[in-house]
Amino acid sequence: MKKCMVVAAVLAAVLIALTGCPNPAHNAPAEYTVTFSIDNDTNGTLSTKANGETITSGTKVTEGKTVVFTAEPKANYTATWTITGGAFEAGTGTYGSTTAKVKVTSDVTVKVSFLKLHKVDATLSVYAPLMNLDLAKGQPDKGEKFKPIVEGCQVTVDGDGKRMITVKFRKSYVNVKGLVSNTFIDPRNSKPGYYDMDGIKQDAPYTVSTDDTADDPEGEKVHYVTSMSFPVSKDKTEYFLWLYLNSSVMGAQSGDGKGTAGPNEPNEHSKYAGKFTVDWSTLTEE
Repeated sequence: MKKCMVVAAVLAAVLIALTGCPNPAHNAPAEYTVTFSIDNDTNGTLSTKANGETITSGTKVTEGKTVVFTAEPKANYTATWTITGGAFEAGTGTYGSTTAKVKVTSDVTVKVSFLKLHKVDATLSVYAPLMNLDLAKGQPDKGEKFKPIVEGCQVTVDGDGKRMITVKFRKSYVNVKGLVSNTFIDPRNSKPGYYDMDGIKQDAPYTVSTDDTADDPEGEKVHYVTSMSFPVSKDKTEYFLWLYLNSSVMGAQSGDGKGTAGPNEPNEHSKYAGKFTVDWSTLTEE
């Protein structure tokens, strides 16, 4: 009996020792395969880093690490991104962006395409009755600084014939009864958007100024919208944009013009139509 008790004690000690030992295989963090490619490497390059180290396609990356993809398109080309098995971090991997970031949680595949840029003429109209002027068209007849708020437009066409337009905006000025006011697109309380082919409002990727600001009615300095991108069709010339056009006097939320909100009501469905018109006859390569 005593011998059995000794054997049992030894076995118990062994079991405790075994269960107390760490299991490297069990505790090791998961690794996932990161695959990436360029749709057409003659029009740009792609570099990829994980944890600050350059990696090649097919590399296994530890779960939770962030992989940074950096595209360098040739002149007059822009980058577009697709991802399978994961998601890009907010603000990256958008149309026209040169950087995409992915936090690894599974196997992931990323592809960048470089599309040729074309230029096209377009106009934006947002009429403000209280000011008796068009905040978007400006007043070019009053001088050089009173330009339209649209600075220019670029279009890409992918292999399936789908088109994307990037509208570039500037800070401009208007003269209201002798008072000169700056005009700009304010993203703080109303993110830029557009109405799709079915008339449904969609968000749009956009950029803001970094070295310049505009003054709102309270005198606050605002980093204004400098560009936005959205899908277009060669068979459609008129679109409605969701933009908050602000100034140092008042602001107007543009949309499809079918709402009831008045001035100084950002992100509310308003009576101000933001009509964007594209002249496809002017489409040419950059």
